[in-house]
Amino acid sequence: PLDARFGLDTGADETVVTTSLFEKLAATPTRSTRRTMNGFGGAMRTSATVLRALEGRVGPLAITVRHAWVDEPRSAGIAQLDGVLGRD
Repeated sequence: PLDARFGLDTGADETVVTTSLFEKLAATPTRSTRRTMNGFGGAMRTSATVLRALEGRVGPLAITVRHAWVDEPRSAGIAQLDGVLGRD
């Protein structure tokens, strides 16, 4: 098992994982694409890698994210995050 620290963003449409977590998972990407990512800081056009499925546990609950995007690390205050769970 791999421990990872995720934030929960109830306003985010999609889940994002960091490039470093993506590398630790040794996951195979589904595809890469150009896309616009929107957030409270504005919109940004970027290349993005997509993971087909991301499975894990939050305490006793099993979760599956159908499509996770790979992006650069984000921080939430003093905590360094490995990703952000969106409403997908």
